[in-house]
Amino acid sequence: MSTWISALRENLLGRGLLASARARRFAAAATLMLATTVSAWIVIPVPGSPVPLTLQTFVVLAGAALLGGRVSASAQATYLLLGGVGLPLFTSALGGPMMFGATGGYLIGFVLASWLIGALLRNQSATGLRLIGALVLGNLVILGCGSIWLASFLHVSWAKALAMGALPFLLGDTVKLATAAALVRVAGTRTRRFVV
Repeated sequence: MSTWISALRENLLGRGLLASARARRFAAAATLMLATTVSAWIVIPVPGSPVPLTLQTFVVLAGAALLGGRVSASAQATYLLLGGVGLPLFTSALGGPMMFGATGGYLIGFVLASWLIGALLRNQSATGLRLIGALVLGNLVILGCGSIWLASFLHVSWAKALAMGALPFLLGDTVKLATAAALVRVAGTRTRRFVV
């Protein structure tokens, strides 16, 4: 009888811990999605480009390195989904089909970059060159998706799309990337443990 009670107690405790881990992952994804939304509202127009400067890249890069690919990619996919059904979450404060304006490629890049960064840092301590490399590749994915989208959306050459959609952001993205790396070095292991 006592063995059966012990097994039942362990099973219930295990389910409680699993539910708790799921709740923590859900809370982390919701917080990251909210941070992505708020960072979209801080807009600085860029002369010669239809794409404004926002803090979203910083949030996406730091979020992916801090929370891992599964949580961060699901947060960004949910962000796209909710904006796609009409909630005013995007830079232009437009939702629905209008989200696929000039910045649509960057939004798709957020999901892909989150997954990539998480995959590159999986089961690794997020420090040093590995961290910088993952963040750089993630940023290149965002800029690449954005530029490819711009070329198609505006019917311009690849060179023109890169000149409008990537080059004006390199300096700012370098600062955001360095700040994200510093944040991850300080809080990375504690945050990763929270969502495991």
